[in-house]
Amino acid sequence: MSTHIIINDREITNPAIKFSVIVASTVCVGIITAALLFLVLPLVGISIAAAFSFALIVVACVAVAFVTIGLGSTLLSMLIGPFEFLVRKVKRH
Repeated sequence: MSTHIIINDREITNPAIKFSVIVASTVCVGIITAALLFLVLPLVGISIAAAFSFALIVVACVAVAFVTIGLGSTLLSMLIGPFEFLVRKVKRH
């Protein structure tokens, strides 16, 4: 093998040990990659989807609130009709 593996300033020369170190490191990299692909990325996706859904719900609720306030005030003004509030300062003797 042309691969040089050095641990604690000593090179490993035994081909079986070299093979096992290479296989173990490849398996570790595979496990880390699988964990990222199948655990972390779906969690990130779920949190992004939840944040988007929350924002969409907030926008929908605000839109419904504005429409309700607008229609409610229009309906109230039609039912009650025009009237005035008069506020003035009362002088006490």
